[in-house]
Amino acid sequence: MPIKIQDLQHINIEMQWTYGLGSEPAVSTNVSDLIRYDVNTNVAIDMFLDDTQENSESSTQAKFEIMVWFASWGNNTFPIGFGNTTVSTYVLNGTTFNLYVGQNSNKQEVFTWLATNQTETFVGDITPLLSEITTMGNTSYPTGSTYLGHLSLGSEAFSANTSVIFTVPTLSLDIQGQPK
Repeated sequence: MPIKIQDLQHINIEMQWTYGLGSEPAVSTNVSDLIRYDVNTNVAIDMFLDDTQENSESSTQAKFEIMVWFASWGNNTFPIGFGNTTVSTYVLNGTTFNLYVGQNSNKQEVFTWLATNQTETFVGDITPLLSEITTMGNTSYPTGSTYLGHLSLGSEAFSANTSVIFTVPTLSLDIQGQPK
């Protein structure tokens, strides 16, 4: 990376994660416990993109941020643009994602694919989610010539009334592309 979106062939992801209370990894995520302790968090893939290679590698300088939220909990955890209309819906490997768009405090256009159901295990190619955005024809959206320069998986733990632990026992990222 960086690589132009039009040159991406696949972003294959295999992952399994859990969220738990305390300091010991959870075998599975107990949503009732997270709600009871007012946990406000998400689990997401985060990507930064820009029309220049250099800026695409910077989380603060990139023009665009694309997120794929596999879960979110809490009364204060919503993607940017959540109060607006759903821009698109896409089903990928059995998981339904709704797209929300808005601008963050860095003036970046943020595109968030939010899973309609918690998805602790995911195996598949997320490239179609990027392609869906670039083919919408909106001039303020990324295009095929926009560079993807940063990709990560993580969690934004905003607040909780106890300690929480995010565990990722399985993670494989395989980014394939070939300049045309």
